[in-house]
Amino acid sequence: MHRRTTLRPIPCPSPRLAALACAATLAAALAQAAPVDVDLPAQPLPDALKALARATGTSIAADSALLAGKAAPAVRGRLEAGEALARLLAGSGLEAVAQPQGGWMLRPAQAQASRTLKEVRVTAPAPRDGQTEGSPSYRGRYAGAATKIDLSARETPQSVSVLTRAQLDDQNFVELTEAAKVVPGVVVRRQSSLGSRSDILSRGYQASTYQLDGLTVSGNPATQESLDLALFDRVEALRGPAGLFSGAGEPGVMLNLVRKRALPETQLQAALGLGSRGRARAEADVTGPIAADGRLRGRLVALNEEFGAPLKALDGSKQAVYGTLEFDITPQSTLSAGTTWQHGRGNYDTGLPAYPDGRLAPIPRDTAIVADWGRAEPESLVAFVESETQLEQGGKFKLAARRVERTQRDKYINGYSAVSEAGTSRFTQAQTVARDYEDTSADVYYSTPWQWAGQTHNLLLGADYRASDMQLRMGRGNMNTIADLFHYDPGAIPEPAYKPYADDTSRTRTHGFYGQVRLKPTQAITLVAGARKSWWKTSSLDHLAGTRSGYAVDGQFTPFGAVLFDLDSAWTLYASQAQIFQPQSGRLAGGGQIMPRRGRQAEIGIKGSLFDNRLNASAAVYRLTDTNRALADPDNAAFVIAAGKVRSEGFEAEIAGALSPRWDVSASYAYMRSVYLRGTATQTGTSFSTITPRHSLNLWARYRVPEQVVPGLEVGAGLRAVSDFYEALGSTRWRAGGYGVWSLFAAYQISPRLKLSVNIDNLFDRVYWERAGTATRSNYYGLPRSAMLMLRASF
Repeated sequence: MHRRTTLRPIPCPSPRLAALACAATLAAALAQAAPVDVDLPAQPLPDALKALARATGTSIAADSALLAGKAAPAVRGRLEAGEALARLLAGSGLEAVAQPQGGWMLRPAQAQASRTLKEVRVTAPAPRDGQTEGSPSYRGRYAGAATKIDLSARETPQSVSVLTRAQLDDQNFVELTEAAKVVPGVVVRRQSSLGSRSDILSRGYQASTYQLDGLTVSGNPATQESLDLALFDRVEALRGPAGLFSGAGEPGVMLNLVRKRALPETQLQAALGLGSRGRARAEADVTGPIAADGRLRGRLVALNEEFGAPLKALDGSKQAVYGTLEFDITPQSTLSAGTTWQHGRGNYDTGLPAYPDGRLAPIPRDTAIVADWGRAEPESLVAFVESETQLEQGGKFKLAARRVERTQRDKYINGYSAVSEAGTSRFTQAQTVARDYEDTSADVYYSTPWQWAGQTHNLLLGADYRASDMQLRMGRGNMNTIADLFHYDPGAIPEPAYKPYADDTSRTRTHGFYGQVRLKPTQAITLVAGARKSWWKTSSLDHLAGTRSGYAVDGQFTPFGAVLFDLDSAWTLYASQAQIFQPQSGRLAGGGQIMPRRGRQAEIGIKGSLFDNRLNASAAVYRLTDTNRALADPDNAAFVIAAGKVRSEGFEAEIAGALSPRWDVSASYAYMRSVYLRGTATQTGTSFSTITPRHSLNLWARYRVPEQVVPGLEVGAGLRAVSDFYEALGSTRWRAGGYGVWSLFAAYQISPRLKLSVNIDNLFDRVYWERAGTATRSNYYGLPRSAMLMLRASF
C-alpha cells in the first residue's frame, strides 16, 4: 500500500522517502502569489520537485507511485509558484490540488485539469526566436543562419549546428576560435599561439564573411580577434554555401553570432573565474524592465579578463561592454538598439619555425617567438538598430542596420629562418601594422505564410546592402639576430628601426535582392526555391606607389533549391542545392575582368527530433565544386584564365540534446577529402585542403547526479580527436600527427543562486601540434593543460 506523506524542504533519509519528499515540499510557496526565481533543468520528476521545494520552502502531499518513472521539463524564470508547478507537471498526467490546511496534493489529472493545462500552453507558447538562454539544453530549438527566419533543424535543408548558451558555459568557451572547434568538420587554423586570432575553415574553405544577428560582416570572424562569447546567446554555424542571403563569399561556412536580448524579467548574473598561470575573469550581466509597464527593457553586460601567461611573454587582457534597449512600440512591433565595445592588449606571434626537411622541431612547448617590445592591441566598436514587427498569421517584417569598426595595432617579429640542427634561427624582419576596418550593413525582409489546399506555405522577400572600407599602414625593419629557440629569451631580442612598407586603402560595396518560397504540396513534403541577384564593386589605392585599381561584378544570379520529406513525426529526409560566388582580381588577355569563382554544393541528409524533441540528430553527405578558379594564361603569363576546379566531398553526423533526463550530449563526426581537379601541373590530382584532417570527432557529455546521491552535482567530459594533416611547400611536407585531447567538467549548485564549476582542458597534458606550417613560420603546439574555476551567481 502506498503512503501519502506531507514533507518540508529537509534532506530525505532514504530513496523511498525522496520520491515523496520532492513532491510534497512545494505547497507553501505555491499558495503564495509572489513570484520566485526558478532554475530547474530537465530531470526526473521526483528530483525536480525536490529541487523546487528546496528553493521555495513549501510542502505538498503525493503518492510515491504517481511519480515513479516520470520526467519533468526544464523550468526557468521568475514565476509564480503555481505556474512553476504547472510547468513541471505538464505532460505528466498529474495535477496539483490546493489543500484547506495549506499546501498541495498531487493526483491523476481529471478532465478539468486537461483544460487547465491547455490554457497554460496558450498563454505561454514557446516563442520561435531560437533563444537558448535560460535553458540547460544543448539542443538548439530554432536557427536562422540558413533560412533568415527561425526554423527547426528538421525544417532546414542544410547542415546547421547551434552552440547553445548552456554548452558555451559548460565548456567554458569565451572565444569563437574555441567554440568553432566543436562544430562538425570545422578546422581552426591558428594564427597566434593563444589561438584568439585564427582562420576558421569548413569543407576545405576559409570563412571570408560572418554574421552578427543575421547581418553579414566582411572578413574572417576571428582573424582580428572575435567578440567575447559572453555577449551572445548562441552561435549558429551553417556549413556549405550561404550565397542566397549573404551574396559573395567563400563556400565553406557562415557563422552567425546571436546577441543576448533584453529580457522582460529582472535578472542579475555575475561570474568570477580563476585559472592556471594567472588567468582571471569577471563578468556582470543585468537585464530587465525599465518602464513599469515592461514596454521598455534594457540589458548591460561587462567583462574583464587577464589572460595570464600560458606561454612566455604572452600575457594580456581584454575588456568588453555591451548594452541594448528594446521598446515595444505596439504589442506586435519592437524597436531595438545597442552597442558593443571591446578592447584587447597583449603580444602576437606568427608561430614557430621548423627544420627545412619537413621535420617539426622539438622546441619547448612554452616558447613563442615574441619580444618584450612586441604588442597586439585590437579594438572593436559595434552599433546596431533593429525594428521587428510580427504580422498576422505568423508573418514578419524586419529592418536592421549595423556598423562595425575594428582597429588593429600590432608590432611583432615577422621573418625568421628555418631551425638549424643546433636549435637556432636567424630573425630577419619585424613588422608594425595599423589596420582600420569599417563595415556598414543593412537588411530588410518581409516574410508571410499563407494557406492553400489545406497546407501552410511561406514567402520571403528582402534586400541588403553592405559597405566595407579598410586602411592598412605597415612598416618593416630589418633584423639580423641569431636566437636559440631551445633556450629562448624574449628580452634579448633588439628592436629594429622601421621604414614604411605599405599604405593602402580599399572600398567594397555590394547589394542584392533575394527571395524564397516554401511550398507544401502535401503534409509530408516541403519544396523550397530561392534566388538572389547581386552587384559587387571594389576599388583600392596604393598611396606609396600612387596607383589605383578596381573591378566590379554585376547582376550575379545565385539560385537555391531543396526538397524535404517527413518520414514520420520524428525523421525528415532532405536534398538541397546551394551556390555562392567569389569575385577575383585577375584580368583576361582579351580584355575584361575574370569571371567570379562559383561554388556549387549538392547535399543529401536526414534529420531527426527524438525523445519528445529533446535531442536533435542529423547526418549528411555533400559534394562541393569550386569552378572558374584563376590560373595563369599559358599563352601570356601576365594574364589569367578561369579554368581551375576543385572538388570537396564528405560526410558529417551530429547529435545534440538530452539522451535522458540526466544525460546531455553534443557529439559529431566528420569526414572530408578535397582534390584539385584542374590546377597547375603540380596541383592537378593532389589534395586541396591539406590542413583539414580526413577524420575528426567531437564528444561532450554532461551527467546530473541524482539528488539522493549528491544534490546539485553535475559532471562532464569531452574528447576532440583528429587524424593527421600537413602543409606543403614544393615537394616538402611538414606533417602533424593525429591527436586526441580530453577535457573534464564538474559543477555544484551551492544554492539556488550560486553555482561553482571547474573545467580542465587537455586533461592528460598531451604535447601535440595543432597546426603544421612550413620551415619558416606557422607551426603551433596545442595549449598545455589548464584549469578554470568559475563561481556564477544569479539573482
